[in-house]
Amino acid sequence: MVDALRSNIDKGANKLARDLYREYGVRLSYSQAYRGKEKALWEIHGRAEDSYSIIPWICDRLIETDSMIVAKWNASNNRFERLFIAYGCSISSFLGGCQAMLYIDGCHLSSPYKGTMLSACTNDADNDLFPNNVIIGVVQAIFGGGERYAFCYHHVKKNFRTTFKKINKGKRHTSRNMKDNALKLLDAIAYARHEVKFNIAIGNLRMFCPQLAQWVGTQGDVG
Repeated sequence: MVDALRSNIDKGANKLARDLYREYGVRLSYSQAYRGKEKALWEIHGRAEDSYSIIPWICDRLIETDSMIVAKWNASNNRFERLFIAYGCSISSFLGGCQAMLYIDGCHLSSPYKGTMLSACTNDADNDLFPNNVIIGVVQAIFGGGERYAFCYHHVKKNFRTTFKKINKGKRHTSRNMKDNALKLLDAIAYARHEVKFNIAIGNLRMFCPQLAQWVGTQGDVG
């Protein structure tokens, strides 16, 4: 399971169980596969509770790197409660040229400890979100505007799955294998090393499903 999750961290318990049965003849229930996945993730990333102990160290190292960084944590009765980080470049940019308004968004955490991760952004002088829209510009500045690139791939992949479901909604012969094949074709596009392989990968997806290929070209954040 560790090797399988290292190559695809999003692989679900049911898929892990099917792979184990196919490759080793070991049959697991869903709960067994789920617990096995949790233990494998602990081996890869470590236990979540162990990471809380290094938060003070992380805050100190950030401040040592840049004195403008604000990194503060809070605990009560020897139990972690909250962490706040603001990077120096974001602070100086906000004070120097952004609109005096903050947009707050929250993401509810699905870990055993729950909680919410909050993030803040604002609009710059061009009325664009700061700093969310700078990735494309940086890639183009460093690698050139004509280069192929892929970014925020996890987000792209989630939207790709949603688009696949919409295209195949109501069709009787849509199988899990078809979705897996579509994702493999998307992987080939995202990880293509040069233009020839990129064009071949796009062509394979176009033969598989023209609508998906069109979505990748217009909405998939592929340049």
